Amino acid sequence: MISPLAAAGRAIAAKILIAQLVVTGLASAISGAMYGMNGAISGLAGGVSCILPFMIFSWFFFRTVGASQLQQTMRNIYRGQSLKLLISIGLFCAVYQWSGLILSVMLLTYAATTASQWFVTIFVKL
Repeated sequence: MISPLAAAGRAIAAKILIAQLVVTGLASAISGAMYGMNGAISGLAGGVSCILPFMIFSWFFFRTVGASQLQQTMRNIYRGQSLKLLISIGLFCAVYQWSGLILSVMLLTYAATTASQWFVTIFVKL
């Protein structure tokens, strides 16, 4: 059974994930219209480089919640954040190897997708 605190946190994470998917889709569509298929794929790569690590971090973060499990929760946060950083670096390295990459599109989409996390937490009623 999922505690109400964990359920609330997972609902917030789901809203952030939806916003990230929307931003990635829009950025990929705009980039595709401007630069063709390479632009669309570059935008998609930038978005996925942000979304996948966020999903893994969220999974670790909301595995345990509450004051009674503080030590385990803190361990999960550190593990999730470490994995998020390592996966982000790995994805950037993998994407950078692609010869058709439009770096500016990939980085701008990554930045916009990352910024959507902040906008959701600030502007959307959670």
